[in-house]
Amino acid sequence: MPEWFSNLEVQWEEPAMARTLESLGAFANMVMLDKRGTGLAGPVDPDHLPSLDEWCDDVVAVTNEVGVDSLSIVAAGGAGPLAIQLAAHPDLTVDRLALLGTSARFRRATGYEIGLDDEAIDMAASVTLELWGSGRMLELGAPDRSVDRTMRTWFARYERMCASPEVAAAMQQFVVDLDVRDRLSEIDAPALVIHRRDEQVIPVSHGRYIAERLGDATLIELPGDAHLCFGDAPMEWLDELRAFVTGSRTAQLFDRRVMTVLFTDIVGSTELASSMGDSRWREVLDKHDRLAADEIRRHGGTVIDFEGDGLLARFDSPTDAINAAFHLQEVLEPLGVIIRSGLHTGEVEIRATEIAGLAVHIGARVAAAADAGDVFVSRTVRDLLLGSRFEFEPRGAHLLKGVPGEWELFVVEQRR
Repeated sequence: MPEWFSNLEVQWEEPAMARTLESLGAFANMVMLDKRGTGLAGPVDPDHLPSLDEWCDDVVAVTNEVGVDSLSIVAAGGAGPLAIQLAAHPDLTVDRLALLGTSARFRRATGYEIGLDDEAIDMAASVTLELWGSGRMLELGAPDRSVDRTMRTWFARYERMCASPEVAAAMQQFVVDLDVRDRLSEIDAPALVIHRRDEQVIPVSHGRYIAERLGDATLIELPGDAHLCFGDAPMEWLDELRAFVTGSRTAQLFDRRVMTVLFTDIVGSTELASSMGDSRWREVLDKHDRLAADEIRRHGGTVIDFEGDGLLARFDSPTDAINAAFHLQEVLEPLGVIIRSGLHTGEVEIRATEIAGLAVHIGARVAAAADAGDVFVSRTVRDLLLGSRFEFEPRGAHLLKGVPGEWELFVVEQRR
């Protein structure tokens, strides 16, 4: 249960979320549903929202339809109270309960001083009504990812396809007023509670409160301030969840694929930052990130990370990666920015939003060897594209730091 809002179709459009769902499905049969009033199960009248019991009935109906005899419940954020209520439900056999960055009660009350105060909740309602559908809500839940224009554009569409601003604001208020603290003592199933220590939306004290009051609970506090499921390094909680559900850490939550990695780097970034000043340089970097994300996506790639003054992206095709590198040079030129690029094709490990493996290290070293304005590739890329419209000029054999042997590198030129 990802939050109180969802859309079963649109969630697959964002690569990181799709990879997360695929990783979950790698070790368990996964059942998902949009809660009544959101996504494919909406819309509803904001003045007549479903009750918590109706949400529970819907889950029971879906599990009965699918034929699930026993299940593990995994819930994040605003879906937490529903999951807690379900774990104590007489018509469900719940083997395990995993709660990710959530709470049993959100609003402050007497004896519950860790709750959010009325002013903060009222402000949240007005902010949701104003910003819903723009993607700016991502700044609150995952500030580390909100700078990714592609992610922000998708999140804006995700919000719009989940609910209208009026329904979203009303449902958010409904959720923050839920209180299932009395159900915690009724839950017999083992529980896993995961929370980020510095989360801003739902403080870690809420996770600690839950863990202390469940009969058999393990609390894991992860570093970071983002809301768990949209923040950086989601494999942290996926690995913990897999071990909790299956009892084993032996299988890995990644797959291996042959793909092309592209690294870029702004040439002379230190000098540029000094000449422009901090404010102007920050503006240039922000524009760089937005333009780069658009260009990578336009050529069928996925931005993995904006690293310092450059980026790492992955592509299924080396041709697409090279085209993206050349077009990226063109769109960044008006900013007064010159980049160098490096590409390598090889087998990489895909872990949700991350990639790893020797091929990634080689790609980084190829980019480091490139000159200003050049697109360097490894011999592997050259060999794959022999006979293409690209020309490859030798740049000699290089020792790539941390990579065995000598590597022949080439600079790419486009045939006119």
